[in-house]
Amino acid sequence: MTEGLGRNAKHVYSAYRKMVKSYEKTNQLMTFFRVTAWRKFVTHKIAENLVKDRIKLPRILDAGAGPGFMADLLNKEIGSDVILMDYSIEMLENSVIDCDKVQGLFEAMPFRDNIFDAVIAGFAFHASIDMNKSASEFARVSRSYVGIVSIGKSNNKLYMKLGKLYIDHMIPLIARLSAGKNYVEFKKIRKIYMHIPDNARLSSIFRKYYNIDIFKEIAFGTIYQIIARKKIK
Repeated sequence: MTEGLGRNAKHVYSAYRKMVKSYEKTNQLMTFFRVTAWRKFVTHKIAENLVKDRIKLPRILDAGAGPGFMADLLNKEIGSDVILMDYSIEMLENSVIDCDKVQGLFEAMPFRDNIFDAVIAGFAFHASIDMNKSASEFARVSRSYVGIVSIGKSNNKLYMKLGKLYIDHMIPLIARLSAGKNYVEFKKIRKIYMHIPDNARLSSIFRKYYNIDIFKEIAFGTIYQIIARKKIK
């Protein structure tokens, strides 16, 4: 059984292409203006590790970059050679950072092995078609680190139900207020929540390829943050 969106990806990806202009405004409202802080926690930890390793001008991949908010935060903290990768050309065309941009999928990244010092992903990994393949590709193209913040699913049954209620009812309401006629596209986030594995399983997927330094759950487990270093074979 595929752990990820599988065939549902086409519906979710089409939604992302239509929500470009309202994407960040709605993200901010849906997270009660915490989304930037959650991204910054990850980029700060990655920057700290790169500085400790004395890597000058690290090469970074922002995977599922959207407009590049994660890359922009990291670049402000530590100068880097950044590439944005996203399936949505529309998202890349609206990037907030001036750098190289590549269209691609997590499961088949168009890059050589071990080419990046770190791979970061902000609110994107949950849209994987196949999370096992995606995690494997993150490890293949990275020499060292991965830093992720994304939608999760708590193993606590009560928290899981609260997360589902929020996604089913609150997100459509918030999106209606902020995204206008495109609010229906945000309702497709429900497909993501339904098809992602729980956080314990997600952690085990990454442990195949990485030594995890931080796996942090926030917002009743509906958000997780990962900081990890690639295993040396």
